[in-house]
Amino acid sequence: MKWKDLEKKVEQKMSTERFQHTLRVAEEAKKLAALYDVDEDRAYEAGLLHDYAREMPIEQMRELIIQQSLMEVILDYHPAIWHGPVGAYLIQQDLNVSDQDILAAVCYHTTARVGMSVLEMIIFVADYIEPGRKLPAIDQLRENATINLQETVLQILKNNIRYIVSREEKIFPDTLYAYNEFVSAK
Repeated sequence: MKWKDLEKKVEQKMSTERFQHTLRVAEEAKKLAALYDVDEDRAYEAGLLHDYAREMPIEQMRELIIQQSLMEVILDYHPAIWHGPVGAYLIQQDLNVSDQDILAAVCYHTTARVGMSVLEMIIFVADYIEPGRKLPAIDQLRENATINLQETVLQILKNNIRYIVSREEKIFPDTLYAYNEFVSAK
């Protein structure tokens, strides 16, 4: 599938603002892929697809998670993380994506997990540091991402965990396990 065709299909699934974010993530993923010896086209594709289900209504996501047994445990956690596994399922169904690394990158781009591939880490980081994001210390993270991908993943996990704790919400176990893995690897 040519990029323009895929971009058009993705664009139909989201608002203009979300699509612009998606394009920035795809471009950021491509840049990081060049630095970390990952196929740039696969990184661009994963970045383009990462939010495929992001604007799907929560009740539709819930229904699909239950009907398709998509990591049902996720329903016990904030709905903002549901679109990862739902998106991975939908890009298989709607777009015939079968690349397991791309599917995992989409599935875990909000939560992370133990044993992330370099492509998964790239999408996790690219989503957080894309140029449209205005977060505290984001410039330092952007710089770090070009030097040490694993350290950047760890810092983002720390930031995410602090944020979730500040809201007194439950932390998805994969996020904690990923944090522990990255801390242990230091």
